[in-house]
Amino acid sequence: DPTYSHIGFEVRELSETSSSIIDRKDVWNYEEILPSLHSDLIYIQRDGMHMEFALDSREIDEDRKCYIYYGNFTGESR
Repeated sequence: DPTYSHIGFEVRELSETSSSIIDRKDVWNYEEILPSLHSDLIYIQRDGMHMEFALDSREIDEDRKCYIYYGNFTGESR
């Protein structure tokens, strides 16, 4: 089994035929992203607001060593 010093966390917005990266970061401590991995809603900072982003699906890309969270903005903010 490979040992990783860090892993990526990527948020992608879905469209009809593809997805685009909304946010990406390197994670050095899994506790940083555990709440996001277990949530159907996360908040992405955009234009000075925290915009609600709803989960559609998630996956682990082992080749790129990255968690990927797919979804869409709901239009709600906090």
